[in-house]
Amino acid sequence: MKKLILLLLLFILSSETFAKNVIKKIYVDKNNNFHVIEENGRDTQLSKRGKAIRIALSQDRKTAAWATYQLDKADNEDESSASRLTVYRNRGKHDIDCLPFLREYWFWEEGEKIAVYCGGLHFAGTYFLYDSTTGLLLESFYQTDIPEEKRPAWSLPGSSYHPEDIH
Repeated sequence: MKKLILLLLLFILSSETFAKNVIKKIYVDKNNNFHVIEENGRDTQLSKRGKAIRIALSQDRKTAAWATYQLDKADNEDESSASRLTVYRNRGKHDIDCLPFLREYWFWEEGEKIAVYCGGLHFAGTYFLYDSTTGLLLESFYQTDIPEEKRPAWSLPGSSYHPEDIH
């Protein structure tokens, strides 16, 4: 019985810690790798290939995201040629491939979900809404299929990332 109570207590304490997983700061180091610093001061490097750009931290400070280049950056490429978004929440991460390019992304519902706009450099693209914890696709639509005034609220990038707000 004592073991059961001890296990239950450990589960409750770990669940509270997991639920409070707040990110204090995010940054890209000198090698262009992405890091998070948690409230407890733990600094974790989350990328390894030195291609992290367009970093963002959600309003609830529990979700971080960054774009990466899939190919080596050529002299004539800019940030519009990123094609992968990595999302980190509750100490888990997953990738969202966005082909041909990641045009924009923003947090929805304070970071519990993430909206992604993918497409070529010209013409219409596709909007996707993902669960930030699991990476599951929740909704999507092709831009020209729904008139702008009838699109779901999550597809209007009002809460887009703001790199200057990251501290």
